[in-house]
Order: sequence, then C-alpha cells, then structure tokens
Amino acid sequence: MQTILRKYYAYNFFRWLSFWLPFITLHLQGSGLNYTQILCLLLISSLTQLFLEIPSGIFSDTFGRKTTLILSSTAKFLFILTIVYSYQFWHFAIAWILLGTSDALASGADSAFLYDTLKSTNREKHYKKTEGIAWGYGMFGMGVGAFLGSQLISNGFELPIILTGVAFFISMLISFSLKEPQLFTNKKTTKYFQELEVSLHLFQKDSSLLWLSLLGGTMIASMLISHLLFQPYMVNAGIKIQYFGTIYLLFLMASVFSSLYAYKIERFIGPTFSLLLIPTGLGIHFFIMGTGYHVAGFLTIFLNQIIWGFIRPLIHDLLNQRVESSTRATVLSFMGFVQGIMVLIAPLLGHYGDLISLRTTFFIMSFFVFSIGFLSCVKILKTTDYKFVPNRKTVHEE
Repeated sequence: MQTILRKYYAYNFFRWLSFWLPFITLHLQGSGLNYTQILCLLLISSLTQLFLEIPSGIFSDTFGRKTTLILSSTAKFLFILTIVYSYQFWHFAIAWILLGTSDALASGADSAFLYDTLKSTNREKHYKKTEGIAWGYGMFGMGVGAFLGSQLISNGFELPIILTGVAFFISMLISFSLKEPQLFTNKKTTKYFQELEVSLHLFQKDSSLLWLSLLGGTMIASMLISHLLFQPYMVNAGIKIQYFGTIYLLFLMASVFSSLYAYKIERFIGPTFSLLLIPTGLGIHFFIMGTGYHVAGFLTIFLNQIIWGFIRPLIHDLLNQRVESSTRATVLSFMGFVQGIMVLIAPLLGHYGDLISLRTTFFIMSFFVFSIGFLSCVKILKTTDYKFVPNRKTVHEE
C-alpha cells in the first residue's frame, strides 16, 4: 500500500511541476496575445474538458483508473511539447485542447484511483488526509518549479518550458507503474450508456451531489481564471518579474499547508464554516483586488491559495462518501463538467479587462462567487445531513 501511495504522490508532484508557471501569461502576451485571447485559450481548454469530462469518467469506470491516468499524463506531455513550437494564437489553441483533454481524463479518475486504493484495504476513512497529502505534493511541485524557473528566466522562456516538458514526461512514466485498485479489477464490465444512466439516477436521487459539484466547479473555475490574471496584476502593482518565482513559491506553500491540514481545518472550524469559507474567502479576495493595485490586494492572493489547497480534499471527500466505486469517477467528473461550463465566461471577463480595466474583472468575479457560492452552500446544508461529518469518528485523521 505504501509503495502505491508513494508512486501516486510522485505522479502528482511531477504532473504539476511547472518551471513555466509564473510566466505563462507574460509569455502569451509576449507572443502577441491580449487578455481576451489569453482567456479564450482557457475557454478552449474548458470546452474540451466540458465535452470529454463525463465520457472520460465513464471511460475510467469502464476501462480502469490506471489506463485513464496514463492517457491523461501523455496528453499533458504533448501539451507542453506543442507549446515549444507555438508562435501564433491557433498554435496555442491546439496546445490548450491537449491540456483540456488531459484535465478531463485526470478529473475524477485520480481521486477515484486513490479512494478505491484505500477502500481495497478498508482505509477509506483516511481519504481526506491522503488526498490532502497528494494534492500538497502537486502544489509543492508547482512551487518548486516556479522558484527554479524564476532563476532561469533571464535568457527567455524556452528553458523553463523544456524543463516543464521533462517533468511531465517523468509523470507519464510513473503513471505506467501505478497499480489498478483491487476494487476496480473485481468490478463487472458495464456498458457506456448503462454507466451514464446509473450516474444520472444518482444525481436525481441525491441532489446534494449536484450542489456539491456546482460549488466545487464554480469556485475552482473562478480560481483558474484568476490565476491567469495574477501576473499582470502584480506587474501593475509594481512588482518586478524576477521576484515572481519566489512569490509563487510562497503562494503555493500556502496551498500545500491548507491541503495537508484540510482535515484538521474542517474539524477545527466545523463543517458549516468549512463550506462557507470557500465563497466568503474568494469573494472578499476578488473584491479587494478590484479596489486597486496595492499591497492589500496582493496579500489576499494568499487567501486564494489557501482555499485552492483546501477545496479539493473537502469536496471530493464529501462526494466520495456518497457514491459507490462503480460510478465514482463519473460522479467526480461531473464537478469538472460544471467547472468547464463556468469557465465559458472567461473571454467575457478578458474583454472587460481589455475594454475597461483588470479591476472591473475582479469586481465581477467577486459578485459571481458570492452569489453562486452562497446559494450552493445553502442548498447543501438544506439537502444533506452534513452534520454527519463531526460524527464520522475523526480520530482516524489524527
């Protein structure tokens, strides 16, 4: 079991190890793209993920978690390989289609792989803690890559991009060494549309699955959009580019901390406040950034990163508890499907950034997360026995 988990942690580390991360937007701007075009790339990626999200979950439930993760890591390696040879918008568009494909394949399959691996040995009660560690490895990889990438940027973006490709290739190699969870290998094969029908029935039977997916999908979508806007915000705030790597390392260390201790944070502040923290924290963060390019706005990015590390273990744990292994990846993929729908507004936000100001974009995002986030939280608390969380014998998480 420990060998499997170590391989999965390594897979996450290299999957997210990006030396190019702090400079993506600046690289795209340097290639002649404006805010609208940059956020159109996010839209292209999200549309790809949107169309493939549910089918990829059913594929994982039908053909296996390991196979799906191999395909995902391969697509991500091809994404960065395409970036090396991209000089025009449509070149980058092809790359972002590959990224959307990779994200769709990984979404749901990775968490299902981990949960089923633990459940095979009756250790599923450790999921939230283990998921937090795995996600923390990914965020640590992003932070280390960002810091090292900033030391290499003086000679251009080429070397950080190539090193990122090496990391993604290693992740692909590790995915081949993963072991299919025993729960899946004992599973009877079900046809595609039967899987889809069963999953849709689950959402009709338990509406909390829909609201949990809406909350997770919309909040993650807002953070993905904001991550592309942090770099120009920091430039406007007068922060020099050579400090970006160190800053991103600090940001991501905040994500690592909140991911590793997500189970303790939930236990300390309670289940209700854990849910409400997500839209409240993000809404305040975007609102302050919308008031101007200043230190306060810059510092609230740490709040964004804390929620970025915290949200996945929390939401995925709640979803995993409510579904069986046979439909787990499909149900988890629905959150990514919602995320893809919400990112459809990205080009509109980019247009406002080009036409009016970046600050206006942040004000709109603040309203967006407050309204949808609180509605989702209210529905979750009304339609579920969410108070079951403190009664789940949390001693297992210590």
